[in-house]
Amino acid sequence: MRFKQGVQMRLERPPELGSPTAPGVLPLVDGYRGLAALGVVVYHAAYATGVFSEPVVGGVLARLGNYAVAVFFVISGLVLYLPFATAALRRQSPPDWRSFYWRRFLRIFPAYWVALSALFFAFGVSRPGNLDTLVANYTLTQTLRGSFVLSGMVVAWTLAIEIAFYLALPALAHLVRRFGRATRMRPDVRVQVIGLGLLYLGALGYRLVVLAVAPNSVALLWLPAYLDWFALGMLLAVGVSFVSIGGRLPRPAARLAESPFVCVAAAVLLYWALVALDLPRGLQIEPPRLTMVRFLLSGLSATLLVLPAALGDPERGLFPAVMSSPPLRITGRISYGIYLWHTLWLYQVVQWVSRGSYAAGFVPVLAAILLLSLPSAAVSYLLVELPARDLRFLVPDRARGAPPMTMAWP
Repeated sequence: MRFKQGVQMRLERPPELGSPTAPGVLPLVDGYRGLAALGVVVYHAAYATGVFSEPVVGGVLARLGNYAVAVFFVISGLVLYLPFATAALRRQSPPDWRSFYWRRFLRIFPAYWVALSALFFAFGVSRPGNLDTLVANYTLTQTLRGSFVLSGMVVAWTLAIEIAFYLALPALAHLVRRFGRATRMRPDVRVQVIGLGLLYLGALGYRLVVLAVAPNSVALLWLPAYLDWFALGMLLAVGVSFVSIGGRLPRPAARLAESPFVCVAAAVLLYWALVALDLPRGLQIEPPRLTMVRFLLSGLSATLLVLPAALGDPERGLFPAVMSSPPLRITGRISYGIYLWHTLWLYQVVQWVSRGSYAAGFVPVLAAILLLSLPSAAVSYLLVELPARDLRFLVPDRARGAPPMTMAWP
């Protein structure tokens, strides 16, 4: 009963004014974003200072960057598919795709363009090279050609995948609903679960084919290779929507969602399994079979980690109190800026260190990056992201009876 009331409370409570992540719907998600963003910073600081060569600590930190991306993609699938899943289960019109695309554009591109321009023209640590490279980076299409992937901001390849997911999501949601009609199944939760299951298997099949034909291909950085992580988050969104209309999850799933520390412990165990695989560290090529195992373990671990934020009680217990604490909540709000600006400051800090008479260690470099990135992210949030979000009204949602969309940084 408490589990069901918690989910309904999150969906029925109106979002807080001015919040980019609609805390009234998923109040713990900001904390997860904050932790994931910090995980990416730690990963890059460890890589830059040679920590990956350490036998134990290096193995743990070498998995952190990819794992944080998995967490971001699961959150993205959860938050962005939630209004589509709710509309499907309530037999309402889906959110208007024009408004959806406009909101996604405002969420990603203005802040990214500012940070990318600073990288190219202010920091002086990277140059666009030619017009093709410049266009590819500013349009987030650099993953379409292997020579462009690392030509600009080092984390931009994940944003390119995010943009592809945004473009595909309305069509994917439509295909899941059409699947129910084609199979003459009622538009209930079973259609959603089966449809998303097929999406998950499709991603596995795509990766297997690419790894068999061209294991070093840039095609492994395209959306189909990561759709299984997004599909897991979308499945969580279906669970939230299903409970909101009076449905009951299987008892094991409900009990698990009510036990956040069990979820975290299971996620940690799966993460430790990643470490135990002894995958190549850094940018080295890994065997195809280990790639499949890495995606499987990372996706399941990230889903277990995010599960309490989706289906747990947001107001009872120590775990929600920690995840919704002001430091984590604020860090989550500015997490996009942290994600963007820490790469610029990483380049700069490494340059400063390389010119000195000593080699700075991991802790000083990490501290310097955080001290520079957090204020930059806060400025980006206040002066770029919030003003851009205020332009949402230019393309209103025209779908009748559709549930409200949330503005989320995945």
